Amino acid sequence: MKLNLSKDQIQKTALAAMVAVGCLFYYFSEMIGPLAERETRAQKEMAALDPKIKKAKMQISRTQAVEKADPHAEEARRVLDAMRAKIPDMPPVAWFPTRLEAFLKQKGIAKPVFRAGTERKDPGIPGFEEASWSIELPQATFPVLGQALAALENQEGLLQITQLQIKPAAKEPDVHYAQITISTLVKRDK
Repeated sequence: MKLNLSKDQIQKTALAAMVAVGCLFYYFSEMIGPLAERETRAQKEMAALDPKIKKAKMQISRTQAVEKADPHAEEARRVLDAMRAKIPDMPPVAWFPTRLEAFLKQKGIAKPVFRAGTERKDPGIPGFEEASWSIELPQATFPVLGQALAALENQEGLLQITQLQIKPAAKEPDVHYAQITISTLVKRDK
């Protein structure tokens, strides 16, 4: 059986073979090659994560063992859940001044001026940090101020008054200027 192919048919067959070889080369070099590299990289990353996963599992098992052995673990979890529920998920500058201003207004102290502290401390509670605020109260009578501060620390269990300065006004001896520094727990920024 002899094939009689014309020169034109031979050229077309050769061109088709070259296009097919070119397509195969492109497929393997440009499509399969990068996938193989990505697979190799992913396997290396997974291998790097294995020790971290084992360490995390050990930490979880240790934590569970401590919780089982600690008679106060359930109470601590309840307190932590109450803290999470009481502190909004927003940045503190969005909710703290508003909440405290409403409280002070309810107690008869008007026009507080809030300044957020720049430094945040780690209180040792996972997911929380301690923020400080400076609050100026330009006009407050001493009895109202004392009752408001006592009620504030009793009602807002997550804050603590760390500094208090009271200066009498020159014109009115009953009215005082007060500056309070408060530290409170806030949720850690993610």
